[in-house]
Amino acid sequence: MLMTSFVVEMMFRTLYVLPWKCLQIFSDASMLLRKWRTNSKQLDLLWQQEGVETEFSETSATDLKPPIKVLGLAWDSEKDLIYFDPKDLLKFMSRKTESKIFILSVVGRIFDPIGILGPFVIKLKCFLQDLWTLGVDWDSELPPKLRHKWQQWSSEAEGLTEIKIPRFYLGDVDQELSSVDIHCFSDASKSAYGTILYLRFVTCNSKIETSFICSKSCVAPLKSLTLPRLELTAALLSARLAKQVSSCLKFNANIYYWTDSLISYFSLRGDSSAFKPYIKNRVQEIQLLSDPSQWGH
Repeated sequence: MLMTSFVVEMMFRTLYVLPWKCLQIFSDASMLLRKWRTNSKQLDLLWQQEGVETEFSETSATDLKPPIKVLGLAWDSEKDLIYFDPKDLLKFMSRKTESKIFILSVVGRIFDPIGILGPFVIKLKCFLQDLWTLGVDWDSELPPKLRHKWQQWSSEAEGLTEIKIPRFYLGDVDQELSSVDIHCFSDASKSAYGTILYLRFVTCNSKIETSFICSKSCVAPLKSLTLPRLELTAALLSARLAKQVSSCLKFNANIYYWTDSLISYFSLRGDSSAFKPYIKNRVQEIQLLSDPSQWGH
């Protein structure tokens, strides 16, 4: 269990004894686990009564508890939501320095492992590519046109706390599920390409719910590529990410891929050997990772 995930959904009784099992495992490796945090007030109170040191042992289990950092992201255990806390980032950006080396430092301070800030971060990465293309020196001030873009991006950073997702994919659903699907969307532009994955599940009473899984985006290479090639590259990124996600899930799910590129759609249904190397290699890998019947337009 510890080898696959620290955040798990288990029966209450199993969760209750989890601290002692984990303490023993880590103790054998000369590692000391300290404070614990749960979104269950009942479990938190029981742990405190048994002497388990929780994040807020000195407070009542009924008190509101502030968000904490979990694997680099903020977790609001009261509402069971995960989000990016920009407080430290905004403090660093308050220096008002406008140079390439400073902006690169800003990028390094954004930790977004599952891509909840994808549309926001990719704009900054494209901006950095523009700085390199224009040959802006490390410590030089930004040209007026680029300075305006940077200031606009900086002003948007204050609203990042509004982007919150449920920690638990199935939300508050307490009914048996009749089907579970993963839907993967990919797209590209001349500047960037990316993919985003959603979980779609249907309960036995036909209620449909969706939840965000993850996303990934990349800046388009400086070497000019046609839009169809970039869209095919986005489709490959989608297939790779879906493979990685499905291998981590503890349940079976049908996987569907969506592209708005008809060229990519029909290429994936054709014989890869009929294409030139760039297309051939990517079509071959996508066909290895997925079945053409899984792709839609």
